[in-house]
Amino acid sequence: MKDSINRQRLRRGRDTEGLDKEEKEEDNSASMIQLHGILTQNECKELLGSVCKEEQEWNMDVDSVDGFPQDQHDVYGCPSAISLIKQIDLRVQAAAAAAGWGGMFQRRFGAISSGRNNNAAVRLVGHFIRRYSAGRRLGFRPHCDSSLFTVNLALSKASVDYEGCDLVVYNAIESKRISQTVDAIEKETKMKGVFSSEKHQSLLLLLQQMGLKPTTTTTSTTEGGGGGEQGDVQMSSVKLDFDQHSKEMLRRKTVNLSQGDALMHEGHGIYHGVTSITKGTRFVLILFYDLA
Repeated sequence: MKDSINRQRLRRGRDTEGLDKEEKEEDNSASMIQLHGILTQNECKELLGSVCKEEQEWNMDVDSVDGFPQDQHDVYGCPSAISLIKQIDLRVQAAAAAAGWGGMFQRRFGAISSGRNNNAAVRLVGHFIRRYSAGRRLGFRPHCDSSLFTVNLALSKASVDYEGCDLVVYNAIESKRISQTVDAIEKETKMKGVFSSEKHQSLLLLLQQMGLKPTTTTTSTTEGGGGGEQGDVQMSSVKLDFDQHSKEMLRRKTVNLSQGDALMHEGHGIYHGVTSITKGTRFVLILFYDLA
């Protein structure tokens, strides 16, 4: 995916009307599938009841993706939860197969999956419950996962258990543009030592149109040069946040899930995140799938 992105020129702020044939085909291919009724309301309560008994079981280590405490439960020490997650895995794979995840799989890994049963080609490789609440983890920055597929399963009821905390997902075309823009900002910052928003309004405008704003950090590291000499090398990185002034754009990209419903989307290459919670507590079961 990264090589493909680097080979394509950066497109700045243009609408999908001018997309070339390859991009149109990719835009029309599903990069996400909504799965309904994976869990009943009682099963959601059962799963949460089995993991919410001891506060010390929640992992508060700093998350490598966004730098905030994870506030997640890895579930592995709860036999009853593990039993239910095994059922969830079977239901997710069956529902996804019925909804056509084979086409989504073929789009990303056609050569690998050729001649193979798509259901047998992937397996559950990780899972945890994420908790969002005021004063703890409010949301999650826009990011891509390393998994083949990611599943977000809603365990809480919107507008009853919590408010805000929307799941925002960008499609394949938008995610490609975001990645290209981030790469361009990091390259420019590395070369010049600073990212000038005045000179790069087109890059910032593209992100703003998608409801995003970048934060750029630059650090200097020392590397050995030819002949054993040492030299300072500037490394830059871009973190994305949701732009709260772009509420309408974020609303259009929000995926609304009822309690017990799930969203399966491509992990690597698809940007997604969670806006800040404003009231209550939200729980989500995250499942990662990869090649078997």
